[in-house]
Amino acid sequence: MAARVDRWIEHLYRLYPELSFQMKGGNLPTTGARHWSELPTTLTVKGPARKILALTGAAGVASIYVTEIAGYRRRRLPKVRLEWYCVRAFVVIRVERAKSGMQNTEDRFMLVRASSFEDAKKRLRQQWHEYARPYLNSEGQMVSWHLDRVVDVYQTSETDIDPSGTEVYSKLGHRRMRPQYVWRPRLRG
Repeated sequence: MAARVDRWIEHLYRLYPELSFQMKGGNLPTTGARHWSELPTTLTVKGPARKILALTGAAGVASIYVTEIAGYRRRRLPKVRLEWYCVRAFVVIRVERAKSGMQNTEDRFMLVRASSFEDAKKRLRQQWHEYARPYLNSEGQMVSWHLDRVVDVYQTSETDIDPSGTEVYSKLGHRRMRPQYVWRPRLRG
């Protein structure tokens, strides 16, 4: 296999002397048989686009990836549109030396502008870290508000938050029907 790879690479050198080739991956021993791990994994080529395009038909070439074209700037990626997300989290309040009994908790809702559900969680990581910073309470005990888990992330679909009221979180559920909530519209006849 090593001899075949060497022949392919030598053939490419002879066919395209104006191209610059650089091998990546593997070790090239000067003597003795080569192992699989010593075979090159990538051949980086620099040169005119027309000549590189000709490589697609060459023996031993499985794929070509263009990473740079001389004279062309990389396109700027379009700005990701940020939307409002509400992250609902369950926080436990830890008090030093408290080992049993009831533990206080907090159901916390945080608004954040993000590009996705995962991005919303990621953007709050530093805040959760700061929120957990210990402090001394009035009884002389160290207290820490620690994120236990993110319960839900809700995309508000709002672009502007209206101070007179904007839905920032909603979760649909179900329960057993109660008589006072049965809807009986009156028919006009």
